[in-house]
Amino acid sequence: PEEEEYVNTFDSPSDELRNSLVLFDEEKLSILRDDISVAFVLEALDGDLSQGLNLISKVFEREMNGIVETVHLENRAFFGTYMAMVLLTYLALFRKTMDGSRTETNLSRQFVAMMPSHVL
Repeated sequence: PEEEEYVNTFDSPSDELRNSLVLFDEEKLSILRDDISVAFVLEALDGDLSQGLNLISKVFEREMNGIVETVHLENRAFFGTYMAMVLLTYLALFRKTMDGSRTETNLSRQFVAMMPSHVL
C-alpha cells in the first residue's frame, strides 16, 4: 500500500482525508507480537476500556436509581398532600352542607310551629 503524506487538516478538512483509512506497516506487527514487554503492556491494559465503561455505567445506574427513588418519594408525598387536601375540602363542604340543612330544617320547624292550627 502507498504511504500517505501527513497534511494539517485542522484548518480545512477535506472529504478525501476525512474518509481515508489508517495504514500501518505490517512488517512491524511481528515485532509487536514477539516483544515480551509490549505483550505484557497490551495484555495488562487489555480490559481497561471495558472495565472503565463498566464502572461508569455502574455510577450512572447508581445515580439514576437514586434520582428515581427521590422522585418516587416526592411523588408519594405530593399525592398524599393532594389526597389530604381533597378529603379536608370535601369534609368541610359536607359539614357546611349539613349545617345549612340543619339550619333550614330548624327554620322550617319554627315556621310550621308559628302557623295557626286551623290552617294545618
